[in-house]
Parts: sequence; C-alpha cells; structure tokens
Amino acid sequence: MAFIATTTLTILALAGLVKIADKKYLDRLFIVLILEIVASGFFIFTSGLAPEQKYFMEARATFEEALRAKDAKEIEKADELFSKVLKIPTEGLPLDIRHVFRERGHMAYDRKIWGRAAVAYRIFDEVGEADIEVLTKLGRSLRAINQYEEAEQAYERALKISPNNYDVLNGLQNVTRRRAAFLFEADREEAAQPLFEKTREHINAMINLSGERSVENKRYLNALSARVALYWQWERYPEAEASADKIVAEYPKYERAKEDLAAIKLEFGKYHSRQDKIEASKVLFQKLHRIQTETTDTIFVGSGLAEATTLSASADKAELDEAEKAVLLAIAESKNSVDDPYAFYAAAVLYRRMGNITLSTSYLKQAIAAERRRSIDPFTFDYVRLVEYEKILTKWENEK
Repeated sequence: MAFIATTTLTILALAGLVKIADKKYLDRLFIVLILEIVASGFFIFTSGLAPEQKYFMEARATFEEALRAKDAKEIEKADELFSKVLKIPTEGLPLDIRHVFRERGHMAYDRKIWGRAAVAYRIFDEVGEADIEVLTKLGRSLRAINQYEEAEQAYERALKISPNNYDVLNGLQNVTRRRAAFLFEADREEAAQPLFEKTREHINAMINLSGERSVENKRYLNALSARVALYWQWERYPEAEASADKIVAEYPKYERAKEDLAAIKLEFGKYHSRQDKIEASKVLFQKLHRIQTETTDTIFVGSGLAEATTLSASADKAELDEAEKAVLLAIAESKNSVDDPYAFYAAAVLYRRMGNITLSTSYLKQAIAAERRRSIDPFTFDYVRLVEYEKILTKWENEK
C-alpha cells in the first residue's frame, strides 16, 4: 500500500497535477520510488524461488563462507559453518537425503548388523536434528560392538530429550554398570564407585517407571535383574543375593534368576570363606542341572556345578561324578565360536579334586588359552581370571 501511494503521488507530481513547492522534496520522493521498485523486485524474485532453490542458495552461501573462514585459519568458525550447512532446514523439499541414513540404520539394526547400524546412525545424528529413537538405537548398536563410552554419550543426550524414558535409562544403566565393573576389576575402585552409584540411580528410576509389579510386567523383571547384576559386579554379595532371592520368589519359573542366585552364592562363599554359601550353591546347581528346561544355560550350570562341587567340603564320589558329566557336557555342547574359559577352569579344578593330575593340568591350560584369545576385547577379556589361572598352573607345576 505504501508502494502504491508513493507511486501515485510521484506520478501526479511529475505530471503537474499535484503541486510540490520545493523541488528537493520531489527529488526525494522520486528516489524513494526507485528504492521501492528495487525492493519489490527483490521480494518478487525471492518469493518466486522454489524451496530447492532457496535451500541450495543458502547452502552454497554458507559453504563458501566456511571456506573463507578455513582459508583464514579461523578453524572453529569454519567448523561451525560447515556444521550449519548440514543442518539447514529442509522444509518443503521433495526429499531430505538425511533420512536415507536413518532408514539404513533401521535396516541394519533390525538385522543386528550393529557396526553398520552405528555408522548410519552416527551420520544421521551429525547432520540431522536430535532424534530420540536414533540416539537410543545408536547407543544399543555401540554397546553391541563394545564402544561403551560413546554409547553412554548417546544415551545421555537421549535422556536430556526424554528424562523419563525407560528404554533410555535401561541402555544407560547397562553402559555405566559395565564401565564401572571394568574399572573395578582393574583395581580402580575410586573411579568405579561413582559409576556404580550412578547406575543404581538409573535402575531405581526404571523400577519406578516400570508400573505394576506383576509377573506379566517384563519391564519390572528387567529392572530387578539389572539390580542383581549391579550388586553382583560391585561384589556386594549380600545385596546381590537378596535381590536375586526377590526375583526367584516373585518369578518362580524364571530360570535365569535361579542360575544367578546359585552363582552369587558360590562367589560369596569362595571369596569370603563361607562354606554354607558354597553348599547352598551346590544344591541349587544340582537342581538346575537335573531339571533342565529349554532356557537353561548348559555351560553356565555345568561349569558352576563343577566348581561348587569342587569347593564343597561334603561332596561325595557320586556328586563329583555328576559334576564331571555336567561340565564335560557343557564344553561339548557349546554353541559359541569362542570357547568359554570358565568351563575349562571348572573342569580343571574338579579333576584336581578327583586326583586326575594330567587332565586337570590339560584343562587349565585350555582355560588360559581361551582367556588369552579374548584379550583383543577389553570388555570381555578378564585379566584378573587370567592371572588367577596362570598362578594356579604355576603352583600345580611346582607340586610335581
């Protein structure tokens, strides 16, 4: 309306139909008219651009500005501008190419190709807006390839977006607990302590969010199981045992809790000279071995029974024979491509108890070799156990 009014007034003045006494005012009015014509033309030009044209004009301008900053050695500014190019809004475009990376990530994730999923999700996260689903799945993918520190960062960012998200908290407690256990086993207790405490906070939040305490509530069971794992890896055996007892009482058909309880009692007795705990562990492992279900972990139960029977002061020949068959079956039926060192160790100490020196030494050497094969992965390699196995072997060889 201002443009029309100025144009009309100027034309009438130039035609002499409107009298303007001072010529300088007429000149200024003419200049204003020219500026308005230019501005209107620019407005018509830009509003007529397609969304793709606007996007690429902004992208190119920002990219060239970033290049100039790079050439001027203004590295931080250049990096910020390059990042800005990747995050220019894409509303109105027929396709946002960034979504290709998200969908490729989802495909790899569904097929459990964790490394490929992590790569795709990383790219989308770099170039796209923060996405709770992508961050959660990125964290899970990184956990699967043992990149726990980066996984923790992904989950922490997801938690800021959705503070009461059960799945995010579950992923986060898994990461912080594993990192804490790794530091704890490396005798870095001061560094491990805050991570263990942080994990406990996440698990308590999960329990509060899990809803109804019922057998059908998988989230509640999962949160309780996480608490067992926390206190177990923290080597707080009384709390771990009590937590596992709670699950066994509330979920009597859940075999995994019974296996964990037997193993916790065994470690409790072994490391704190509690023969009562060892005896209780032996009885539990015997029951699990004798009444196996489709979900029974044969290697875990067979190995645990062998070690518990070895350490049991009351074990008789029949029990030793039963434990021998269980641990050998555990080794024979292993479905893993990498042998479990613990099964070989359990067989070794059992044969030592039974007086078979040759077999005990042979199985212990296999346990050491299997543990050494794990050394390429710091989160599965158990250096403490390796040292323990090597010390036992040295002791046995010196007894010859």
